[in-house]
Amino acid sequence: MEPTVTFPSPLPSAISISMSPSLIWGIVALMVIVAGTMTLVLLYHWTKYGAGIARTIVIGGLYLAGTGLLLTTMLVSAAAYTASL
Repeated sequence: MEPTVTFPSPLPSAISISMSPSLIWGIVALMVIVAGTMTLVLLYHWTKYGAGIARTIVIGGLYLAGTGLLLTTMLVSAAAYTASL
């Protein structure tokens, strides 16, 4: 068995970044507004110019599920970070 070779790293082993809760929730609010606006625009275009109602429903459902999952993850992460302070 060969010995393991490790190289010194110039990077710190832990990076500490502290952000205020108001900044975190401001970013969350901005992202929710952007995601909501994009959702309205995309749903309008899919409904108006879509290639059929069935395809629009499938695409819209997948998009809403993905967006909902990402926004929920963001909200839970922001709440957990705020609670940890």
